[in-house]
Amino acid sequence: MSNVSNVSSKLNVVLNCKLNPLGVENLQKKLKSYNLGKEFNYAIAVLKILVGNGENSKEDNINGLSVSVNFILKVQYITPFVNKELAEKYLDELLSLNKLVMFLPIGEDGRVILEDINFKSFIEKLKNN
Repeated sequence: MSNVSNVSSKLNVVLNCKLNPLGVENLQKKLKSYNLGKEFNYAIAVLKILVGNGENSKEDNINGLSVSVNFILKVQYITPFVNKELAEKYLDELLSLNKLVMFLPIGEDGRVILEDINFKSFIEKLKNN
């Protein structure tokens, strides 16, 4: 095993996180494909984050590195609920466990209503947590 010398003990990395546009489109298609049933009004989707191709660039600072990270969201599972109160209770429980979740209204056809989902604010929440 060789020794490495002249390596800084501190490296500053700046992450530029963004949602992969194709990943958002695929997530929307996946959510819309679920038929959760006409008896349900709300659902909680538990998501996982996959990291797509990133791009590195050196900053002016010798100890700095900037990395652009593409997030791709995938649905782990969806739990449907009859009323909003139970859905919000489950949502709060999952948030306390630091799970990545989405609150989803279900339409009369039993499918998720996607018009109200703001993915830009969603990614801002990811960056701030």
